Amino acid sequence: MTFGRDKLAWNAVLWIVLLTMPYWMGAIGGYTELASRVVSVERLKPLHDKARTLLAPMRSNKLRLVYGDGMVGHPPGAPYDSIIAAAGGSALPDAWLEQLAVGGRLVSPVQQAGGGQALVVVDRRELGYERRVHETVRFVPLKSGLDR
Repeated sequence: MTFGRDKLAWNAVLWIVLLTMPYWMGAIGGYTELASRVVSVERLKPLHDKARTLLAPMRSNKLRLVYGDGMVGHPPGAPYDSIIAAAGGSALPDAWLEQLAVGGRLVSPVQQAGGGQALVVVDRRELGYERRVHETVRFVPLKSGLDR
């Protein structure tokens, strides 16, 4: 099962929702090596500022940190070859699907009808989307809006 990094092409454009999660901050170096551009959106201002500080030594023109509402995506950078979310809601935001490039992959936790979250992988095809539900996971809740 491949979720992101091993599917990236060398010129891929990657968008990560909630980069400031500790795992993503550690992994970002590998993604910036593979992708032509990496965009991260964080809605919590203190976490956004912390990411800017901690990632400053590895910042390049390939990495863009955005303080914004991740649920609406980041249209100026679209389309994205890969979207990886580290927070899950009751459904995938329409904006994410709209900003996913044809041939791209979205990976996100999603709340399931019976309770709990499952990892969902969506591949965008020419004629629509292919959605697969994988194992049970537990991530922070996906919230809309900005928080200072």
